Amino acid sequence: MIKTAGIFACVLLLSLTVCGQEVAVRQDVLEVYLAKDYKRVVDMADSILFVDDVERNEENGLRYYKALSQERLEKPVQAVQNYLRIIENSLDISLLSKVHNRVGEIYFDQKSYAQALEHYAKALGYYEKTGNVEAADNVRFKTAVIHLNRHDDDLASNLLHQLLKSDRLDPMRVGLVKEKLGQVYYHMAEFDSCRMFLDQANALYEEHDMISELLQNKEFIVQSFYDEGLYDEASAAALLAADAAIKHGEQGAAAIFLMKTSELYENKRDLRQAIVYQEMAVGLSETLAVQTRLEMQLYLATLYSQTEQDADALLIFHDASQLAQSEDEIVWVEKIERKQSDFFLNRKNYQEAYMHLRIADSLRKTNHSAEIRALKREFKLNSTFEEDSFVTQAVEKAESNSNMAVLRLRNILIIGTIFSVVFMVLLYREFVHKRKVSKVLEWKVYRRTRELRRANKELNTYIYKSSHDLRTPLTSIKSLLRLLEKEDHNAGTKKYLGLIQSCTDQMDDILVNLSHAVDYKKVDVKVEQIDFNKLRYQLLEKELINAHSISIEWVIQEKAPFFCDYKLLKVILQQTINNSISYRRNTPQDFCRITIVSDHDGATLTVEDNGLGISDKVRDNVFDMFVKGTNKSTGAGLGLYLVRIAGDKIRAKIQLDSTENEGSKFTFVIPNLN
Repeated sequence: MIKTAGIFACVLLLSLTVCGQEVAVRQDVLEVYLAKDYKRVVDMADSILFVDDVERNEENGLRYYKALSQERLEKPVQAVQNYLRIIENSLDISLLSKVHNRVGEIYFDQKSYAQALEHYAKALGYYEKTGNVEAADNVRFKTAVIHLNRHDDDLASNLLHQLLKSDRLDPMRVGLVKEKLGQVYYHMAEFDSCRMFLDQANALYEEHDMISELLQNKEFIVQSFYDEGLYDEASAAALLAADAAIKHGEQGAAAIFLMKTSELYENKRDLRQAIVYQEMAVGLSETLAVQTRLEMQLYLATLYSQTEQDADALLIFHDASQLAQSEDEIVWVEKIERKQSDFFLNRKNYQEAYMHLRIADSLRKTNHSAEIRALKREFKLNSTFEEDSFVTQAVEKAESNSNMAVLRLRNILIIGTIFSVVFMVLLYREFVHKRKVSKVLEWKVYRRTRELRRANKELNTYIYKSSHDLRTPLTSIKSLLRLLEKEDHNAGTKKYLGLIQSCTDQMDDILVNLSHAVDYKKVDVKVEQIDFNKLRYQLLEKELINAHSISIEWVIQEKAPFFCDYKLLKVILQQTINNSISYRRNTPQDFCRITIVSDHDGATLTVEDNGLGISDKVRDNVFDMFVKGTNKSTGAGLGLYLVRIAGDKIRAKIQLDSTENEGSKFTFVIPNLN
């Protein structure tokens, strides 16, 4: 709050640094002050004031600049003493208004709000008498901030509403006033008014690139929804705030908003979404403090534990422990060990739980990282010793029993005892060998799984960022091109503008399709009854590009209700039909025939055209990423890749029949998912 108030007062502070024309002072003192040699200003003022015949106005001017210099030298007590001497000696209203304002500023910075209010009130009275409206507005704002800090919400609200009526406020100051009004209404639990003023302030902050203030307001908005019990709205606001943070390069702030989103989804018991957003938060947390990153990782491990994703939880525990040890955060190492102990205890793995608990207890006593390795080695040695002792006791007991049996059936039981001992030893050795091999294999799988999951997370983070960061400049370029097209250009310039527009559209399509590819892989199949006529209408009216340039024929035979995922089914048809449109021959005979037959077992979709067809060289790989069916393709080779992903999700069997320069026929056999 103090930072924002300081921004509001910056114009007045700048005016004070060059106010030599308003306050009477010797020219040499003013020149030294403007040169920012503040220590010399203090020395010169002391030397001059030592002379007895200094006039009152000159004395007040010298004390004023001496006090200003002492403020810059961070000596607020001495500055206040000189300001108070001026108040006692001066009758100049203009000077008194400045002095009272400066004293109020010092007390405000020291959080002595009662004294600050007293001097601000006097400064306001003098400013109103001299007609200095801008300075009076600044004092009113500072007074409102004090009332806000002291929770005098009604007084703060009245002053801020008065400021909004002023016609002297520039847009930046209007934004600051509305931000404080939003905070006032937050304290008063009037959340709708709070969000209204904060949104208005953010619109102005966006124009002036005041990013930290904008994100702080978005945090207030999220918290207001949460305090009101509107968790869905709170999570939506947190996601918007994360997007805004990423847009402005504030990845750390985006990570915090994503973690807040994850917590909100956990409150709603939607742990799957909570994990998704917390994984994003961890991926964007590299610029945050180590303690915050560790807190995010432990929270993600907790979510994994709740959903019984034990391998993922152990991976996160391992990463967090490595980070804490590399940064010498021993307290966090201890906390991580205790979390792991609780994790294994809940799964009744008492041996592992005991090991981690011993490490944590030792860390609390020794607070030294080397103790971790020593304790692990000691625990492994003790475990081996206990196992060997157990085997030895078993052998000794067997031998004792055999000795007793020898008294009865010596020859037979001796042979049986020897056989038993040999069998047990061999069995134990085989068990130990298999256990070691199993541990090695588990560790290899563990490391490989960790590498794959990390690579997958990095890919998801890249796609998430690319959909925002990479498309933002493209959007700006396309907007500029639209503006350029409205102006008069010669034929050559128009040609190059068209080529630029085509390249930006192609790049935008690539980014959109990449984002869709990731989304379709993660989406859960939502089964519903399919209305193929409705699907046809939506494709023709909204989705298909240049549908009028080719004859499109539909044959639909619904013999029984068909159930499938509507969105994925639409992706298959949309991409396949768009291919037929894009790679037509541009003749009057061009056609695309879609045949749909559904029954109780499923549906068969056929998309047939007489276009350019697909080359024999790429036919087997045409459904792979970035593979183009013909050398005349202007796309990125992602359309049929999306078709394959969507088809795999709904268990569709895909058959392709194509002859180059004669046409293609795609057949999709989809089971009924009812």
